[in-house]
Amino acid sequence: MSIFQGHLLIVAAMMACLTFSLSTPTGKSMIPAPQNISLTSINFKHILTWNPLPVEWGNVTYTVRIQGEYERYHKKHDWIEAENCHYISVPFCNLSKDIPTNVLYEIQVRAELENRTSDWAPLGYLFRKNSTLFIPPNIALLDVGHKLIIEIENIGSSFEYYAFYWKRSNKELDVKTMKLNKHTTSVVLTETDPNNEYCAYVVAYAVGRNSSSSNTACIFVEAQKLSKFIIGIISLFVAIAGLVVVSILVWKIFYLLRFSYFPKVDIPEALGIPLFWKHASTETIKTLLNKTAETNKI
Repeated sequence: MSIFQGHLLIVAAMMACLTFSLSTPTGKSMIPAPQNISLTSINFKHILTWNPLPVEWGNVTYTVRIQGEYERYHKKHDWIEAENCHYISVPFCNLSKDIPTNVLYEIQVRAELENRTSDWAPLGYLFRKNSTLFIPPNIALLDVGHKLIIEIENIGSSFEYYAFYWKRSNKELDVKTMKLNKHTTSVVLTETDPNNEYCAYVVAYAVGRNSSSSNTACIFVEAQKLSKFIIGIISLFVAIAGLVVVSILVWKIFYLLRFSYFPKVDIPEALGIPLFWKHASTETIKTLLNKTAETNKI
């Protein structure tokens, strides 16, 4: 083995020892930086993720910092720690509130263990807010009181929506459009006709861009059915009317039976009350009765 080869082996051994000391908890220098840093941005929700250090390192924490164009060019490359993302124990950070404007941001993350820290690991590219991916919202159609109502999933306050709706029929398709303002996620689209099917979909719009179309929702509008309350009221009136009719029929039958078995017969005049008694006054009747009694005594 030559002297040159011997020097190479010594250098390789020293590098191996240094690498081992940096990659294990027993090392006295800096700890490893987070790896595989990535940013997922959907509908202006920006989530930074990275691979955590192995569990052998113990209670490792992480801190994320960002730098916008203002800090880069006017604040001498100052950095701002991300809100709620300093000394965190989870390997992700929500940067939605930390990236408010459409400028280029640089993003970095580091690991901390007690009084030791890693190097700042960069995302690897500059991120702009408006490069976020638009995913359309979910929607649902309702028929309430002969009105077609669309309900839209709230995907953020930055969006406004365009609703496209139509009534299915054998005629030519007539698609109508309605623009919904920001913060509006439920609106009446049109009046509905019974026994017809209605469909709709939505496109989200923001910062001069639009999403793809949402799922198409359809609903069949049936003929309006009576509510349980109205059915109950009608049933009550029918029951009362039936009771009245039955009462009248019973009375009528009783009346007919009464005069069938007990017909009205004229009383003979001999058995009836003399006409004189009908028109006589009370005093006259008493006088006649007294005289009759005296005659009987004689």
